[in-house]
Amino acid sequence: MCGIAGIINFSEKEVEDKDLHFLSASLKERGPDYSGLWKNNNVGFVHTRLSILDISNAGNQPMHFNDCSITFNGEIYNFKIIREELVKLGFTFFSNSDTEVILKGYNAWGIDALLNKLDGMFAFCLYDKKNSEAFFCRDRLGKKPFYFFKNRERLIFSSEIRGICALENNLTIDFESLDYYLTELSVPQPQTIFNEIKQVEPGSYLSLNIINATITNTKYYQFSIHRDDNNRDESNVLKELENKLNNAVIKRTISDVPIGCFLSGGVDSGLIVSTLAMHSNERVDTFSIGFGDKEYSELELANLVAKKYNTKHHELVVEPKNVSDTLVELLNYIAEPFADPSIIPTYLVCNQISKHVKVALSGDGGDEVFGGYGEFLTAYNTDKFVKQNPSENMRKTKAMGNSIGSKLGLPNNKNALYQSYSKMNGAQKISRYMGYDTIEKSQLYHSNLKNNKSFGEAILNNIWSKHKMPDSVDTLFLSSLDTRLLSGYLVKVDRMSMKNGLEVRSPFLDKDLMEYAFRINSHVLFGNGKSAKYLLKKLVEKRYDPNIFTREKKGFELPIKKWMKTDLRSMIQDILFSEAFKNRAIFNQTYVEKLVNEHLNDKVDNTYKIWILLCLELWFRGLKQNLNT
Repeated sequence: MCGIAGIINFSEKEVEDKDLHFLSASLKERGPDYSGLWKNNNVGFVHTRLSILDISNAGNQPMHFNDCSITFNGEIYNFKIIREELVKLGFTFFSNSDTEVILKGYNAWGIDALLNKLDGMFAFCLYDKKNSEAFFCRDRLGKKPFYFFKNRERLIFSSEIRGICALENNLTIDFESLDYYLTELSVPQPQTIFNEIKQVEPGSYLSLNIINATITNTKYYQFSIHRDDNNRDESNVLKELENKLNNAVIKRTISDVPIGCFLSGGVDSGLIVSTLAMHSNERVDTFSIGFGDKEYSELELANLVAKKYNTKHHELVVEPKNVSDTLVELLNYIAEPFADPSIIPTYLVCNQISKHVKVALSGDGGDEVFGGYGEFLTAYNTDKFVKQNPSENMRKTKAMGNSIGSKLGLPNNKNALYQSYSKMNGAQKISRYMGYDTIEKSQLYHSNLKNNKSFGEAILNNIWSKHKMPDSVDTLFLSSLDTRLLSGYLVKVDRMSMKNGLEVRSPFLDKDLMEYAFRINSHVLFGNGKSAKYLLKKLVEKRYDPNIFTREKKGFELPIKKWMKTDLRSMIQDILFSEAFKNRAIFNQTYVEKLVNEHLNDKVDNTYKIWILLCLELWFRGLKQNLNT
């Protein structure tokens, strides 16, 4: 895993060394092992290396072959298979790296055929000098970041938005992205917080004609869902699922350095650990994080898996010390507004892991691929309810009967919930309901900005329409890949791991495993409505936890609600009641102070609403630092 960046001038003007050094400095955490700079007149590349495959100097970048140059970030898990194909075509190799395979694969097949062969996570720029063309390519899910800025004079790209900010000071805030952040706690991709900077879309590549400075966007892959309605045998599905999961984990063990595993008390990481342990000849290193507050700790459940599979288990217990300093440091590093509080425990556990290994497997993606959130189960049951009651009158009658029955103390069969869900728009179905809704934003915004209040919802509705499927649960699956996974969870894990020089691999986001999961009959996937993430829980039940179906789902988060009233109390008031905050004229100060006072006086739980504003103001204050790096 590495950091990449570069500059392409559209004139014959030579790229300046100081600009490349600016970019390199912003990537130092991503690549602590080696830093490489290369330029050829108006094209310059930067690469900082975290050595995982072929840790010799032969794997250093930028790398060159036959008038082509590349700077590459990521891992290609099937590079040995592709290399064998290239050897049969007559290519020879001077390294054992996947980078060289990409470079020579392009020479053999061209960019489209090459990308269809690659299995992994990646972001790379490949410059073809002979054809005066550059390609900016990103993996199918957007696991690796890829920012770019383009004006009439040049294009700048980087793994980190901070590097571009250091070179381009005339950046303006994208208020659509800001409004989305207030709703979803992150900035929507491919947009960024700045109008002038974008990201390459997942499963896409940009081709730049350097002579005329034109860019073409090509989509080379899109996940789709095709449910097999004939396959309803749960035992057969579980066997195939287990086989796919085993393959996904095993292919991610390719490394020339040691590998460890995240281990929470949840389903996903436990399955990854158990799979790796069952296919490893050595004890697996596992890492967990807990808090002094047992309500938020999963150490006991993590130990259940660690003991079962005899792992070398490492625990980190966090107490609320210097939380404010850590938060400021992390938001400055991300360099875009981001309000998922689990960045703090994610950073801390990555820091712990990096002291022992350079690569770790995680359970990320299990929820998005196998329906692990409650709203997935609600969507599935709503689809079933609508099919069983095809007319609107039938659904209204069932829902009304359910409502009356509840008042009489009769069993609640949730028909009213399903009827209500069926009437929601796409934004309401996708939203995590952690931030501000449209009505709340109309009160939150300064009077000058009240017309901005629906941008976030419009973005969510557009994503829902883009992925519209006959069943709402399938639309939700595909939409979640482009929202909470892409702009939230993948950002969190990438930034917090790379800040510690740690590479994280996610078997549940394996292309073959995902394509199989998206073919599984929905009734089998949810156990005919029994449980969210039903199939993965069945594997857990068989492997190590017979009580899995009675355990409550717990997220990976901090006890921030309590900390806001203790360790973070003074910081909140100092920041959100400050003149700097007021003078931005973005928010209605009276409403903001009302939110804070209600929360601190135990009248209303405004935890996330306050946290969102706190993180945003801290980002604004760090912005000046990033612009003047």
